[in-house]
This record gives sequence, structure tokens and C-alpha cells, in this order.
Amino acid sequence: MNFIKEAVKHFPKLKGKTQELSTEEAEKLYAAGFGLYEVGDHDTAEKLFTRLTLQFPFEKRFWKGLASARQMAKSYKEALHAWAILCFLEGHDPAPQFHAAECLISLGDYDQAGDALECARKRAENDSRWRDKIEALRGCLQSALGG
Repeated sequence: MNFIKEAVKHFPKLKGKTQELSTEEAEKLYAAGFGLYEVGDHDTAEKLFTRLTLQFPFEKRFWKGLASARQMAKSYKEALHAWAILCFLEGHDPAPQFHAAECLISLGDYDQAGDALECARKRAENDSRWRDKIEALRGCLQSALGG
């Protein structure tokens, strides 16, 4: 699989200091991580996105990749950390709160899931596509609560 070969080529050395990636190398690493995520290798994708977020902590798409990979790997607590950082970086996008709510539901933390959905709803006031998704997830949450 050429994604893995590309990823390994740019993966940081674990001896001593981590080598800084150039912008071009970071783009290749991101493409490799995205490709691995798409084919279901979420664990390896998570490692690549982690490397990228360490060097480029303000790059939203790297955090989104990390959060998504962790969530798909069912590492919900770890995914929540990444979604939380993305909440601060995004500003107006309801996606981080929405996906955080999904993780919280999976963890059985229904109160915080409701809070996250409310934050997502506020950010999605002018976006009917997100409002519909949020309401659907709110319905799932209500069912889980027995209401």
C-alpha cells in the first residue's frame, strides 16, 4: 500500500530530537494519514495526525484528522481531547461539538452530550443541514435516556 510507504518515509525518528517537517513533507504526511483513514487504518492515521498536530498545533485539518481517527478507532476519550481543541480553533463550525456529543454518547455521558449538542445547535443557527443532524442526534440521545 503506497500510503503506508509514504507515511513511513515521513514518520518522525524516535531517537533524540524529532526532525522538523517541511511544509511539503507535512502535506505528504497529511495525505498519507487521510488515505489511511479512508481505507480504515485509523490507528496508523492517528499516529500521523498526532505527529502533525505536535509540529503544527494551529492547523485545524490536522486536529480534525486526529479527532476523527481516534473516534473511528473507538478511542472516545482521546477523541474528545482533540475535538475540544478543534472547538477553540474553529470558532463557528458546529462539527467539533457535534462529534464530541457522539463520543460522549458512546461513553454514556448523556448530560455532557446534551450540553455539546446545545453548543453545536447555537453554532448551526443558520445551517439547516447541521440543524437536521443535530436534531437527529438529539433524538438518539432522548431515546438513550428513555424519553
